Amino acid sequence: MTHTTAIETGQQLKIKRSFQVIGGFFRDKRVESNITQAELAKLLKFKSPQMISNWERGLCSPPLESIASMLHIFGLSKEEVMELILEENRRVLDE
Repeated sequence: MTHTTAIETGQQLKIKRSFQVIGGFFRDKRVESNITQAELAKLLKFKSPQMISNWERGLCSPPLESIASMLHIFGLSKEEVMELILEENRRVLDE
């Protein structure tokens, strides 16, 4: 493995960990709201709950449009979610 590959892999791991934190946050809010993945997918106009599962497992991050909708669905403040996302991005860049 080259040095560049090792750096890229380390950066990818940081990003994945960031996705896991953000996904875990939204999973906890979904569970607290007694909403299933299928119900949330329907509210967000997704054809399948697979996308929700992918966020919650940290495989990807939710699109901004979905985050905006989840603010209303879960009764979250924009500031709370923005701080979480900014903090995770800061951590990725600082490490």
